[in-house]
Amino acid sequence: MRKYYRNSLYTIHNADSFLWLRSQRANSFHAVVTDPPFGILEYTPKELAKRRKGQGGIWRLPNAFDGAKRQPMPRFTVLDAHDRMGVLAFHLRLAPELFRVLVPGAHVMLASQCLVSYLVAQAFCMAGFEARGQIIRLVRTLRGGDRPKFGEQAYPEISVIPRSCYEPWLLFRKPCEGRVIENLKRFGTGGLRRPSEDTPFLDFLTVPPARPPERTLANHLIRPAKLARPGVEKSAWRGRLAPVLPAV
Repeated sequence: MRKYYRNSLYTIHNADSFLWLRSQRANSFHAVVTDPPFGILEYTPKELAKRRKGQGGIWRLPNAFDGAKRQPMPRFTVLDAHDRMGVLAFHLRLAPELFRVLVPGAHVMLASQCLVSYLVAQAFCMAGFEARGQIIRLVRTLRGGDRPKFGEQAYPEISVIPRSCYEPWLLFRKPCEGRVIENLKRFGTGGLRRPSEDTPFLDFLTVPPARPPERTLANHLIRPAKLARPGVEKSAWRGRLAPVLPAV
């Protein structure tokens, strides 16, 4: 399906992203902005069934707080060693596919979570990518879960984990061929677009959660369009961009 946004042509592919990536030519994309599943486990049929029935599992329920309704959120503190290996294995599969299709100097920007981001970074660095830091999305939601389970009343002054006020987007780059300036001339990659000549590309963003109309687009947690668009626009000067969401 081909559409236009701000006079730019883009194509939507309804496909398994791993299969789709394998069908693409090597060294043919100039950037990837993606939001893969954080923990993999939360989107298994078993856990989704628990969420529909309100029985919990990995999903933090109930989905209301102080009279405000919120979406169920996965609890990554419940992941065991086997689950964490699954997260690592998923990204060990994804990273080489992206490395193959990207031109030298191309960036990958992907959403992560502080409890599993080290596994993602390990997989991408093993695939040959250079770690280029993190872009911090400042966000405050109605997430709970920072108090001792079954001990909220007995230990009201205790938090078992910091209440997160940010979301990390990990940034990687396929190594350049020669110097950055040579990649910019040949591929349009190697750097990130500045907001203006006088303003550097900053490593933090403030973007509100997805609006209700956006949440109806998919049966899973979704990132707001206002967050994805700056990443797509600034991750490459020109060429083919691939915002990819791999299927579980």
